[in-house]
Parts: sequence; C-alpha cells; structure tokens
Amino acid sequence: MPRPNQPRSPSRLTWPALLSLLALTALTITVQTGTTAPLDTPVSAWLHTHATPATIGAARALNVTGLLGVTLTATALIAAWAFTRSRRAALLLLTGMTATLAAQLLLNAAVHRPRPTLYPHLVAAPGLSYPSGHAALAAALGTLLSVLLRRTPTRTWAVTLTAAYALSMGAARVLLGVHAPSDVLAGWLLGVTVSLGVTLLLEHWWPRRDHPT
Repeated sequence: MPRPNQPRSPSRLTWPALLSLLALTALTITVQTGTTAPLDTPVSAWLHTHATPATIGAARALNVTGLLGVTLTATALIAAWAFTRSRRAALLLLTGMTATLAAQLLLNAAVHRPRPTLYPHLVAAPGLSYPSGHAALAAALGTLLSVLLRRTPTRTWAVTLTAAYALSMGAARVLLGVHAPSDVLAGWLLGVTVSLGVTLLLEHWWPRRDHPT
C-alpha cells in the first residue's frame, strides 16, 4: 500500500486517454482546414453503394437507440442499477455521459460544420455535424461500462458488445446521410477521451476500494 505522501503511479488509462485526445485534436484541425474529403467521400460512397433495404432498416433502428432522450434514459437506468452496488460506479456513469454531451455540444459550436449534402438525409437531423453526438455518446457509454467491468469475468463481452454497438452506430449515421465519416470518427474519439478523462479524475479524487462505496 502506498505511503500517504508517496505519489500515485500513473493509471494504465492515462496513455489511451492522451492518445485519443491527440488524435481528436489532429482530426479537428484537419476538418477546420477543409482537407477531409479524401477520407469522407470514399467511405460514404462505399457504404451507400453497398446499402440494401435491410441495412437501411437496421440503420434506422440503431438511430432510434442513439437519440438523446433514449440514451439519457438508458444511462439513468443503468446508473440507478449501479447505485445499488456502488455509488462510485453510478457517479462515474452519470458524470462521464454528461461531460461527453457537454463537450460534444461545445465542439459542435466551435467547429460549426454543416451536415453533409452528398446523399439524401434518411432521418431528421437538425443542428450541426461535427462531431457526431450519436457516436460520441455510444463510445462514451461503451468505454465507461468497459472500465467498470474491467475487473470482472464479463469484461471481454462488455468490450466486444459495446465496441460493436459504437461502430455500428457510426456506420448507421453515415449510411443515413446525416454525418460524414470524419464526424463519426471525431465522435468516437471524443467519447473515449472524455470518459477516460473523467475516470482518471475520479480515480484521483475517489480511489477504488474492494468494497462498494
């Protein structure tokens, strides 16, 4: 056990958080210079070329699960369940998701990128495009659940399922024509960056214990 005055060793989450932040910063600078067409156009074209009625229907269904009201309701229910076992886990979920939403709205306003017009919008999508809120919240929820379950036997399943959900959500938003791939990539990076950042702050101010707190 470390002595009271001994500095804590860096968390193993520090480097992933920093790398994600650096990637998000680089992508944002690239988007603001208008040089993302080599990434956005081919990926969007490939998805739309291979689209089928079934994949479009699945994309619409995924889109509903990522609506803000649905995501926040699901987060509140998961946090309420977590609270019965650990106040710390519930706080991490609520703080991480709230911080991600706030960061997404701030970056949205700062970059002020309009929705893509390369393909028709298949769902209603008011507002700005960069970064994708659906992708950001999906990535944040997946990252937070993976962090909370990383010392349990279900860790592998948690990481696999939440990563698949976030990836599918991003592809769905591009297929529906309301986001460019760079919007989605930025959303993923933002969700991971903010949720890991919140986790690191909570580890500093409220260290994990072996018993529920």
